[in-house]
Amino acid sequence: MCGRKRIKVAIDTGAQCSVMSAKTANLIGVGSVQKSPIKRLVTYSGDKILVKGRAFVDCVIRGETFRISFQVVDKDCATILDGDSAVKAKLITRIQQVTADRAEDSTYGFGELKEYIYDADVIENPQFVKHPPRKIPHRSRDTVKTELDKMVQLGVIEPCLEPTEAVSPLVIVRRNGKIRICIDLTDVNKNLKRREFPLNSLEEIAARLAGSKVFTLLDCTKGFWQIPLSKRTSRLCTFSTPWGRYSCKRLPFGLATAPELFQQIMTQMLGDLSGVEISMDDILIHAKDEKTHFGHTSMLKIIQHMRPGYSINLIKKRERRSPTT
Repeated sequence: MCGRKRIKVAIDTGAQCSVMSAKTANLIGVGSVQKSPIKRLVTYSGDKILVKGRAFVDCVIRGETFRISFQVVDKDCATILDGDSAVKAKLITRIQQVTADRAEDSTYGFGELKEYIYDADVIENPQFVKHPPRKIPHRSRDTVKTELDKMVQLGVIEPCLEPTEAVSPLVIVRRNGKIRICIDLTDVNKNLKRREFPLNSLEEIAARLAGSKVFTLLDCTKGFWQIPLSKRTSRLCTFSTPWGRYSCKRLPFGLATAPELFQQIMTQMLGDLSGVEISMDDILIHAKDEKTHFGHTSMLKIIQHMRPGYSINLIKKRERRSPTT
């Protein structure tokens, strides 16, 4: 129960914050919202949602009250509880290590999808835009340049000296005192064709969980960055900085086609496994009891299904939880 009403809340361990719509906030009796340090949210598909404000809501979960901070938005959406808040509310437990007998064949870090290169589908008569570099505050320049150098070293981006059709602006996002490198690919997205692979909705996944009592949640390490780009697509994903232009060598966040592409790849690899639900880079394994669950969650079994034609590093965190009301 949140505020004065009982509402449905979805747990998203990959979310950076908890979110509810202004309509829901009014329903549960939230008065005026406070000013939020977050101005807008960016979804997996690159859509930007303006934040109306922040609300601290007293939520009663299993008879215990927890005060949770929600970002309130003017868009109709499901109420989302981020991973940290779910841990605080004792809905999930983070297990930072996977036991040796379940991880003997895994490689940690971030990998690269083999035998696959993403080549973007471009509309006829595209109209790309070349943006000049945006100014970066002097106090942040060294940190941003260090992060760019790190991404070059990891093979995520590379310096670009040749002419390109598109040049997108670099966007610096500060979160929890850290700087994150983002690219505003809005103008590139206008010229791309989407492959329209269906994304699993929370309602569809919830329906298939009927009868399950034990759950494990896995997510891919730097999931999008594990997908290499073709040379042409790499050049379309070029961005400008004060130190020159860089091109993405791996699938960047903010590309409109990225969520459906990643869902398609994960479904091809793991979609035939029993008791496994896939939502982009989140993998939910569920079963009616512990014995069946341990069969489903064999790390060797998961990795074997990742291997045919692929090489991708999987585990970043592992979580277990029982059903909640």
